[in-house]
Amino acid sequence: MKQFWHPDELAHHWTLSGDERALLANKTGATRLAFTVLLKAFQYDGRFPDSRADVPYSIVAHLAQQVGVPPDVYTEVDWTGRSSRRHRGDILHYCAFRAFRVEDETGLVDWLSERVVTLNPQAEAFTCTAYTHLRHLHVEPPPPERLRRLLRTAVRQREEHLCMDTFVQLGLPGATAG
Repeated sequence: MKQFWHPDELAHHWTLSGDERALLANKTGATRLAFTVLLKAFQYDGRFPDSRADVPYSIVAHLAQQVGVPPDVYTEVDWTGRSSRRHRGDILHYCAFRAFRVEDETGLVDWLSERVVTLNPQAEAFTCTAYTHLRHLHVEPPPPERLRRLLRTAVRQREEHLCMDTFVQLGLPGATAG
C-alpha cells in the first residue's frame, strides 16, 4: 500500500459510508479503529494488510477521526487474536467475499499459468495479477507464503507446457499433445 496520501485521496478512498458506520455500533476503542482500518483496507486493496505497520499513519489518523478514537490506540491492536479473525470474517461477509479454499488452488494455478510472462514467480506484476483475479472472483487471497507457493507452481506448470509444446512441434519421439 502506498505510504503518502493527498487529503483528497484520503477523503475519496478512506471515508466511511453510513452502512459502514452501522457495522461499528457495538465496537469501541482500539477494536473500533482496528475494524475500521481492516474494512477500508480490504475494500481498497482487495485483501487484508499483513500487519498493522502496512497501513500508513495518515490513513489511521483519518479513520480514527471519523470513528472518534485517538489514533494512538491503533498500536494496541492484536492482529492475530480471535477478535481479529472474527472481524475479518464479518468484513468478508459484508463485502460479499469468501475465504480462499484448498479447492481454489488448482483453478488459480491453471489460470495464472496461462498468464506467465516472466519465469520469476516473485515478480510484482505477477503477484498483482493474482490479487486482481481473486478480487474479481470475490475470493480473499491466501496468506502471502501460500500465494508465493502457488505462483511458483504456476510458473513451473507453464514451463512444462512450453517444453511439451516445443517437443510436439519438433516432432520428437515420445512427445504427445497434452
